[in-house]
Amino acid sequence: MAKFKDLTGQVFGKLTVIGISKKVQSGKRERYYWRCRCDCGNIKDVRTDCLTSGYVTSCGCIKKEQDKINLTKFHRHKLSNTKLWHTYYGMLHRCYNKDDTHYGNYGERGIVVCDDWKHSFDNFARWAINNGYKQGLQIDRINNDGNYEPSNCRWSTPKDNCRNRGSNVLVEYNGKFVTIVELSEILNRPYKEIYQKYRKYGIKRKDL
Repeated sequence: MAKFKDLTGQVFGKLTVIGISKKVQSGKRERYYWRCRCDCGNIKDVRTDCLTSGYVTSCGCIKKEQDKINLTKFHRHKLSNTKLWHTYYGMLHRCYNKDDTHYGNYGERGIVVCDDWKHSFDNFARWAINNGYKQGLQIDRINNDGNYEPSNCRWSTPKDNCRNRGSNVLVEYNGKFVTIVELSEILNRPYKEIYQKYRKYGIKRKDL
């Protein structure tokens, strides 16, 4: 059995070891996890070999900072055809392109994009990365009557975004009104199936 080595007080990158977090027995081997304080103030538990090999050197803040740095270095053409790029131009088209199929629910209603974003994709991209953007999320306006601007936008899952739409259809189920998204969850049935029933027949209790 390898001799135990106390790492308390040692520094690995941005992590300073506070002490042992836990010991895990794996067959005849003992694996130690160490509680570490990152220079940024966060606490993280890290396995011995991850520390001593240099595989983990921070709580994760180094990667986040590097992502921000990389984003500011990206030229516009490097982000073309990415999800974030399409999100940005989709937002502009909904608000300003009268030929866009969604214009009636946005630009025609007076919804606009704030000047800081309208005139700079880079500004929008910086806001996105600093406010939780990741693949799979959609931009969501908190107030459906409000504009696209930092104080009124967030990143949501498609399902949460759907809940917040002003165009949500309310249907009556068991004496109360719920959205089709909520009804699909109550019944544990696909949203698309419920929506198609609504479009074709209207929803009645016996149809479900």
